[in-house]
Amino acid sequence: MSHIPEWADKYIRIPFKKKARGLDACDCLGLVQLIYEDELGIVLPDYVHTDPDEKELTGILITERKKEWIKLSKPEPFSLIILNIMNHPIHLGIVLNDESMIHTMKNKYSSIERYTGLSWKNRIEGFYKWPCM
Repeated sequence: MSHIPEWADKYIRIPFKKKARGLDACDCLGLVQLIYEDELGIVLPDYVHTDPDEKELTGILITERKKEWIKLSKPEPFSLIILNIMNHPIHLGIVLNDESMIHTMKNKYSSIERYTGLSWKNRIEGFYKWPCM
């Protein structure tokens, strides 16, 4: 496995909680926002304008706000990875290196996984970066 950056350690094993946005708990969008703010100093929009569930939150990012992000031809550290679950692009993570990401899912803790592995490699919708990166 490629080098995992040291900063990632503090984001491992954060419990999943819908709409949470902190080190004590977060959902997949919350983890992305937390890392961007703490590690890059970038405050991302929350995309919450109603009372959507995680699938709808990610859908809002992907359909309504994706144009705010720059699509990449290959992943870069800190780029957003959008992943398909049940054939819908509804999951987010942060790229750590050329094969690994950090993410969190319902009923799990945040963790590092290989997006190039069998579980995720065929589910990648794309890689994106925030314009000021």
